Amino acid sequence: MLVAILAGGEGQRMGGGKPQRILGGITLLQRAIGRVRSWKYEPVVVAPRDLATDCETIRDREGIAGPLAGLAAACDVARPRECDHLLLLACDMPFLPEDIPARLAGGIGEGTKCAMVRSGGRDIPVCSLWNVAALANALPDYLTGDDRSLFGLANMLGYMSVEWEGGGRDAFFNINTPEDLTEAEMRLS
Repeated sequence: MLVAILAGGEGQRMGGGKPQRILGGITLLQRAIGRVRSWKYEPVVVAPRDLATDCETIRDREGIAGPLAGLAAACDVARPRECDHLLLLACDMPFLPEDIPARLAGGIGEGTKCAMVRSGGRDIPVCSLWNVAALANALPDYLTGDDRSLFGLANMLGYMSVEWEGGGRDAFFNINTPEDLTEAEMRLS
């Protein structure tokens, strides 16, 4: 399995540079890398530009906007490495649970080529597991259409939502504003 961390969001509501924002003494990106390494995987970071990091960084696929550019670039790396699955994560979710890889893997089968986290009544496409062969086969046709969303691609491939109970705390809380960053700091302390 290839684990790809999306670090391409501009973070305009935060004043820019979201992956490099500090939470608990380390950047959001380094926190995401640490979480993936705690699962015993070595991630690749996907971004539209070079970022200072201690792991492999790849560029978003050109000509595509948003998270789909990161997924396409990660697929371009996963396929020649003969990875069966691609786990896609966003760098701005600092509280991801330990069981994501195993639980999402249980959601992929004959009729489903993608498993997506569902939390708080919503599907989270930037926290999803994809069958690499199916993804690589579907991307060329999907990219000729008007829909450029991860959700649309997952829908086309057939996906399963994998429900997480928050126990009062949203494990998939993402940081988009300075207020979100402050809330995350309070959760850490």
